[in-house]
Formats: sequence, structure tokens, C-alpha cells
Amino acid sequence: MLSAMAPRPPISVVVPLHQKRATVARCLTSIVQQTRPPDEIVVVDDGSSDDGAAIVASYPDDRIRLIRQANAGPGAARNRGARASGGDYVAFLDADDAWEPSFLEQVAARLDADAALGAAACSYATHGRDLLPLWRRRGLRDGTFRVGPATPAHRVVSAVAFMSPCTTVVRRSAFERHGGFYERDHCRYGEDAFFFLRLLLGEPVSLVLKSLVRVDAASSALNRSTAARPVEPLFAAAGELRRSAPPELVPLLREVLALRAGKTACVATYWGRHAEARGLVADFTALRDLRHPWVLAARLCAAGLGPLAAGAARLALASR
Repeated sequence: MLSAMAPRPPISVVVPLHQKRATVARCLTSIVQQTRPPDEIVVVDDGSSDDGAAIVASYPDDRIRLIRQANAGPGAARNRGARASGGDYVAFLDADDAWEPSFLEQVAARLDADAALGAAACSYATHGRDLLPLWRRRGLRDGTFRVGPATPAHRVVSAVAFMSPCTTVVRRSAFERHGGFYERDHCRYGEDAFFFLRLLLGEPVSLVLKSLVRVDAASSALNRSTAARPVEPLFAAAGELRRSAPPELVPLLREVLALRAGKTACVATYWGRHAEARGLVADFTALRDLRHPWVLAARLCAAGLGPLAAGAARLALASR
């Protein structure tokens, strides 16, 4: 814990920018109006073809630095900005989202208070919907979340879903220790879940059960069609996750991947990608996982049980 007289650790904010000219000024304004001001703001223009970068360059705040790169995806842009920054804490905000004024004050305070924490994350609201009731129903509570061998797999899945780049402040040492966001193959989906699962398996994280971020789902990746989503890095690079996990947590990781694979397989079946669903079920689930509703639904789907399989997939999707 910091003493009352100790200077607070510097904070770097990283903004990945791609085709967000309509919202990037709003994003920057929410950053510069923080009650705990950041020390620097690094915007990484990820190959935009609109004039968003020009809006950033003309924004009247000398803490803002603009970096340009060829399009490589959001994970690569965030990692590039983090590497170019120098703060002890790193926060990320997508160019179409906005922070409430006290976001950095409240979330970074958790890291100030406990040097063992790797990160702290809060909830968000979108389209006027506050997601706090959802997280509470899933069993998340305010305070330190520490994963151990006895942690329920569904609670880890919920914690990964709770952590979003725009709601999380990461200690730089933890960010570097766990490799940052997945960025290979121009990854554009699931790059954050891959990093946050690695982080949760290796570091305690503080969950701030307050909605301090406004997510613009209409213009963000959250609004992309589920039909277009590729297989996410959690599965494509599962071996890397297993190798990096503490040995005592490998069984828990297997169960977490089974749960995620069950849900993903149901989504794939819903959109007619049956071969993908069968592969996920075969590679990541076992009979002992049938106690989890998502896995049961996925097994029915993969078995090709016609209307029963489709109904199970739709029922599982409706329960998300």
C-alpha cells in the first residue's frame, strides 16, 4: 500500500485506433477529464483510411502521442502502444468507448492499495444497460479474485468475460510477464480473453463491481455478426496456455477451455458451422464435462441430432 505522502505510480493510456473518426475525440475527452490524470496517452493508428489520426493529431493536449502502423489488429495495436509507453500502470481504451471521470481514480486505487495485484477491472454499461446484475448473478463479488485449484471453472469463465481492455488497468510488470494481448495472424477476435485468462491464472486481480465505462456496442467489435467470428486464440493457441499455466492449475484450465469450447461449439452450430463445432467438442471436452449445460448442448449439437441439437443450441444461446 502506498503511504499518504508517496507519489502515485504514473499511468499510461493506450488507445488503438481503426476507422473511428466519429468517436475518437469523445474517447480522448473522457481520458483527459479523468479525476486522476494519466501521465501519457499513446494512440496507435492501426492502418486507418479515414481521418481519425488527423483528429488525434489536432487534439489540444500535449500528453497525446500518435503512432502509425500498418493494420495488424487490436491486440497488436495495444501491445505496440504499451511497449512505447512508460507508466507503471497501463490502461486501454478503444477509440469508440469512454470512461466515466473517476475511472482511473477508482480502478488504479486498487493497485495502489495492494502491490500483489496484477490488474484491476470494473464493469461497463452499454446502450443504457448496466451489466452489474449480470456479473452478480454469475457469482462475481467486489474485491480480490485469486484463482486456485478449487476455484469453480464457471467462475473463471465469468471473470475472463468481466475483464475487458477498456475496463482494466494492468500493472506493467504483469502485462510483460504474461505476454500482452494475442496478436498473431492479424487476430481480431478473442485476443483479450487469451491475455486475461493467462493473467488470471498467474496473478490476483481486483474486481471493481461498479460500471465506470460506457461501451459503444453499435460501432465496436461487440456488434460484429457471430457468424463471422473465427476460432478464437484460446483454442488455436491452447498449448501455449497450458505451458504457461502453473502446474497445479492445468486441470482447472482444461475445464475452463471445455466450458468455453461448449459455448463456442453451440454458436458455431447455430450458424451452420458443424465441422468446427465437432472439432471443438472432440478436442476440448470430455464426458465428465457433461454436467455443464453448455457442454451438454454442444455434445448434442455435435452428435447431429437434428431438431434436438438445433433446439439445444438456441436454448444455450438464449441463456447467455
